[in-house]
Amino acid sequence: MRVEVTFLVPSTTRAIGGVISLYEFANGLSRRGNRVVLVHLPVVDGHITSLDDVGWFPFDARIEHRLVASVDEMQLPPADCVELTALSFFADAWPPDALARVPREAGRPFLFVQAFRYLAPHIEAAAIRTPCPKLCVAHWMIDSLRKEGIPEEQLTFVPYGLDHAAYRLTRPIEDRPPQVTMLYNPHPVKGAQFGLDAIAEVRRRRPDVGAVVFGNREPLVEMPPGVTYVQSPPREVLVDVIYNRSSVFVCSSLREGFGLCAIEAMAGGCALVTTANGGSEEYAIPGETGLVCAPRDVTGMADRIERLLGDDALRVRVASAGRALVQERYDWDRSARELEQYLDGYAAGGDASWSDAV
Repeated sequence: MRVEVTFLVPSTTRAIGGVISLYEFANGLSRRGNRVVLVHLPVVDGHITSLDDVGWFPFDARIEHRLVASVDEMQLPPADCVELTALSFFADAWPPDALARVPREAGRPFLFVQAFRYLAPHIEAAAIRTPCPKLCVAHWMIDSLRKEGIPEEQLTFVPYGLDHAAYRLTRPIEDRPPQVTMLYNPHPVKGAQFGLDAIAEVRRRRPDVGAVVFGNREPLVEMPPGVTYVQSPPREVLVDVIYNRSSVFVCSSLREGFGLCAIEAMAGGCALVTTANGGSEEYAIPGETGLVCAPRDVTGMADRIERLLGDDALRVRVASAGRALVQERYDWDRSARELEQYLDGYAAGGDASWSDAV
């Protein structure tokens, strides 16, 4: 059971969760002996010009990389399957038949769905209407695409994983300062301002509470008083200095494809406070592995943060249960095995190409 897979990825010098997840799937497939090619497309600001630009990610040495300066220069290698999500970013720039120009020998197409109602509607519509498999990383997206009329046979769940060697406990859960942490992303769907307002409210009630917010770019808003902002922290700093020195991780998204940072923080011993944003349903069991409130509910979020910080037994119980859940449920090697099994069956399903499909 070995497949040849090409991933088209919108690689950038900034760490972006959805792109990192494609890297992790590629790594996992490669570790299992599959031939993997990453074609790095110039579809976002900060596109890489060499692999040194993503030196912060540990690629498996067997992966083949192709850096593309222009889509016109894109050369896709022969493969069994090709992941084409990144091509949807070219919906405005390419002619209507652009996707049909992907050569037959590039392999059978599939799309990873890591978010929904996040990009511009016409871009998402072009992607989800593509007649090929959609591999969804959370069940809520399968339900949403089904309601959009996507055929059932095109929808498959393939879970995210977690690198437990990297995202781990380095300090006891029991003895932590009253510190809150949060990922900052300026996209409106991420609801960052609601999270910042909740943290500000908690600090108004309890001035002894510290807060660290991190992100991959300069914030577009001023941080509340007493909040430290860390831009693009290296992984070891994120794990040891931020996650493992915090008591609570806050996710304030209005809608979340999955929420990779949440399970990273849970693996590092943080108790989770999250909105009911779709993706959180995969790992946030209310009252057990996380405290959950409605999106945009600043007061509810602040109340839950304060409750965990004021009840050490509750915080330790929630954090410990959350850590146990992500340790048991999420592993990139296991996710890669599921992806490999799916693609092996898909590739063996007969001769097909993108042009045949459309």
